[in-house]
Amino acid sequence: MKKFVAILLALVTAFALVACGQSAPAAATEAKTEAKAETADWAHYKDWITTDWNKAIAYQFTGHWDMGDPQYNIVYDFLINLYEDGSVCGKQAGYGGRAFTFYGFWTAEDTEDGKEVTLTMRKETPLDDAKTYDDLLDHKYTYTLYEESDGGFSFAFDFGIIPGEYMRTVDMAGNATVQFETLDAFLASLPKE
Repeated sequence: MKKFVAILLALVTAFALVACGQSAPAAATEAKTEAKAETADWAHYKDWITTDWNKAIAYQFTGHWDMGDPQYNIVYDFLINLYEDGSVCGKQAGYGGRAFTFYGFWTAEDTEDGKEVTLTMRKETPLDDAKTYDDLLDHKYTYTLYEESDGGFSFAFDFGIIPGEYMRTVDMAGNATVQFETLDAFLASLPKE
């Protein structure tokens, strides 16, 4: 019920602003949309699958999720790379050796309290392998990460046990230290079933 009321209130506010011809203040909008991307507009990028993801990593995050029920033995490991060009690619690996891929973009802003990173995950691969952009599922989550005192970041990442379904949350932590140079190196580090 609380979610319904919150959504209803947000819609009424949005309609009221549109009806009055108002929008968010320009300075606030510009600060949030100042992209780190120099070579591509990753917010509207369409060629996620054929992109070469062996490129410079700015931040790297890892996480581990276990269903906690030995009867099902569902375990996932996660890696999310924020690349220097503003793109994002991550892996969700486990569940019978399957690996799913997430795609998105990110921006950063220096504030008086430290760095603030906005991470948007846009697409993910379905249970069956994706061959083209049209095969990808929507994964429209945006996270705001605040730099912690040790220079790292942490956040709760939403994922589906099956992509797009049975949503769960995993704690992700990371910083500018790169543990896995490539997505394949991450996959190779995982226990084999």
